[in-house]
Amino acid sequence: MITARERIIAALEHRELDRLPICEQAIWPETLQRWEKEGMSKGGNLVELYKLDNMSVFHPFDCSFFPHEIYEDNAEYCVDLNGQGTTVKWYKNRGSSSGHSELDHKVKTMEDWREAKSRLTVTSERFRPIPAYNKDRFTAISAIDHFWTSFTMLGMENMCLWLAGEPENLMEMYNDYTDFLVGMLDLCMARKIEFDGIWFFSDMAYCGGPMFSPATYREVIRPGYDRIRKWCSANNKYLFLHCDGNLDILLPEFIETGFDMIHPLEARAGNDIRKIKEKYDEKITLMGNINADVLARGNRAEIEDEIASKITIAKKGGGYIYNIDHSVPPTISFENWVYAIELVKKYGKY
Repeated sequence: MITARERIIAALEHRELDRLPICEQAIWPETLQRWEKEGMSKGGNLVELYKLDNMSVFHPFDCSFFPHEIYEDNAEYCVDLNGQGTTVKWYKNRGSSSGHSELDHKVKTMEDWREAKSRLTVTSERFRPIPAYNKDRFTAISAIDHFWTSFTMLGMENMCLWLAGEPENLMEMYNDYTDFLVGMLDLCMARKIEFDGIWFFSDMAYCGGPMFSPATYREVIRPGYDRIRKWCSANNKYLFLHCDGNLDILLPEFIETGFDMIHPLEARAGNDIRKIKEKYDEKITLMGNINADVLARGNRAEIEDEIASKITIAKKGGGYIYNIDHSVPPTISFENWVYAIELVKKYGKY
């Protein structure tokens, strides 16, 4: 019997097995609440019920700089300080789709950063409880990477100003933080923590394209990823990236960096896996791109066309993992989601 892990690895190695891997890595809590009203068994294991190949993703160590503090908590919102030193106002009862407000940032200057990085010690005290390794499921560890650290710590506006006007400061920050990350990954190996790859979640683009030029990526951001890529190669681990937005001009850069897989290839941002597969084929494994809007608003014929037209092309020669083009929102009915999974099994066979 072929396991989920074997299917994922075959896709990463651009090989065909029995069918393409079928994943649904993130479903909003509000979506599950809706589905329970529509007939889904409460507490039912969708991975087991629908034979999904979801990867196990866990956070083995704490990447924070500052201790968590709650400043205000009431029925409407909570104001707290997160591990990256950002004061955030979280609104309650607005669902997972609602945003948050960043009120302040402890790190605004390089002097602030140099003080903050003194807190960034490589120590076994940062480890969290480690789940048991399941040899039948692909297991990835997730940690905050250097780019997302700067994004959350400085705030998007300040980070972009640094990229444009003080790139040498960001490069110092990225190098310092990557020292920490490599040190913690070395500790993972020393502790014999079992995992197959590293998955970074780091949004760098909007619907219109990236937040920065490809040249800025190469000169300022990529060196940190190069070091992690080198570590992964030395330790026989895969390297994944989640990045929202239109990736037309960034995808060649990600391929050159050596990412093994890119996710989620948002359809509403203009990504089309049929064109991407034709252009890049065996250079990187693709995950996602099934339009959540079609699953939400389309009829059965439209849903079938979305899935059949994309995965029959994307699955050829391996190199594709099924997922919709983001987390599953509550706009998608349980009936439509189940129908989509049935179609994937039909058209995803080899």
